[in-house]
Amino acid sequence: MVHISDSHFLLQLHATPVNECLHDTTVEAKETDYAYLRNLIESLLDGIGKQIFSIQKEERDRQILRDVTSGEDKELGILRSEFVHHIEDSTREHCRSYVHNSLEEFLVA
Repeated sequence: MVHISDSHFLLQLHATPVNECLHDTTVEAKETDYAYLRNLIESLLDGIGKQIFSIQKEERDRQILRDVTSGEDKELGILRSEFVHHIEDSTREHCRSYVHNSLEEFLVA
């Protein structure tokens, strides 16, 4: 059995002279082959569309995760900065208090 592609078959079918008695059969074969090709192409396009949709969804999910992570990182940075400033302020206050108390003890003695 010889296998030929659908497009090659249609080209040969279209180019080959047909007896009047085979005309209806040739037209039917063309219609059947075109219907098969149309269904095959629609099926392939549907599969490709689903793959594209899946890839877009994955990329969107990754972008959302990056945005959330970025927002969390910014918030964490702000909290760290506030914590450091609080520690620095507490340290300065403690040092002023220590110096003030030390001066009072020195002046009293």
